[in-house]
Amino acid sequence: MSFDRARFLFALILLVPPLLYLPRRFNRRLSGLLRLVGRSASAERDEIVRDLRLRHTLSSLFFMLSFATLIVALAGPRWGERLATEYRRGLDVAIALDLSRSMDAGDGTPTRMASAVALARATVQACPSVRFAVALGKGAGFLAVPLTDDDESVLSLLSSVSSSSLTSAGTDLERLLDAATSSFPPSSPARKLVVILSDGEALSGSLPAAVDRASESGAIIASVAFGSTEGSPLAPAPNGALSGGASSEGALSEGASSGGASSGGASSGGASSGGAGIVSSRREQPLRDAAARTGGIFLDGDSRDAADRLVAFIGSLSSGGTVAGSRRESVSRRAEFIVLALLLFGASKFAESGPRRKP
Repeated sequence: MSFDRARFLFALILLVPPLLYLPRRFNRRLSGLLRLVGRSASAERDEIVRDLRLRHTLSSLFFMLSFATLIVALAGPRWGERLATEYRRGLDVAIALDLSRSMDAGDGTPTRMASAVALARATVQACPSVRFAVALGKGAGFLAVPLTDDDESVLSLLSSVSSSSLTSAGTDLERLLDAATSSFPPSSPARKLVVILSDGEALSGSLPAAVDRASESGAIIASVAFGSTEGSPLAPAPNGALSGGASSEGALSEGASSGGASSGGASSGGASSGGAGIVSSRREQPLRDAAARTGGIFLDGDSRDAADRLVAFIGSLSSGGTVAGSRRESVSRRAEFIVLALLLFGASKFAESGPRRKP
């Protein structure tokens, strides 16, 4: 095994403070529990204590493994070899995928998120001579996969993402676009294309400001909008509130402005604590403006030929990559470690607050 950035492994020392803190946290929780159930011995009390100890142990174990796995992912692990074809490429593409709660609206196929992921996968599979990067965004932007020739890493990540993959609240398309633009090496002679996959809703940030920065760096933007202008109700999150902020998306759909412009949404009954009546609609004008500002293209993501038109646009920008030979290269495992870290973090939360055994 090798690492692209082995110095990141020194961050594993950050696991020491939680290891020292977690036993104290358990003792405090146990003391509080004993005050509630009493300290006298009983079969029920012993069962509750055992259940608490088991939950704490599993939750702590999964959390620490999640943290350690994420650090290893940041270090860029590689193992195994594959024969990679070398291309002389003239275009690098960064996919900027919006993971906000509104992308779960059911006016896609079957949701906006599902439509966006399907289009992204089809595009990657249809362009083997193009390097791809993937940025994920919600209330913050995150470069999940840097520019790579390894299409399998990109496809693997796209298969696993959902609106719950990031925990940051809200929607900030500015930070998403900045994260995608940061994937391009400043000295690269290749042309740069950012593909924004979103419904256009934003709660914070200034998308035009990020578009200006992208344009200054020489990037072209292809905007693909998902959803309908009529809108679709947002299903309540499992905890009874809209994820990404209790009423943040609701405020957006009720006509709150973002970046100085009206969001144009509507609420059919107002926001409630359970998210009932919240309608999310597509806001394509900011996406149209972003594409026009950089000489790109705007597409309706729900049209049947959206993927074909996007692939054709990518082909028109590419200088026609030619095969230069082949080489053996180690396989990047960064995407697998990111997915594993997310799964372990979810397991830690489930172990802590999942269904309790009946005594």
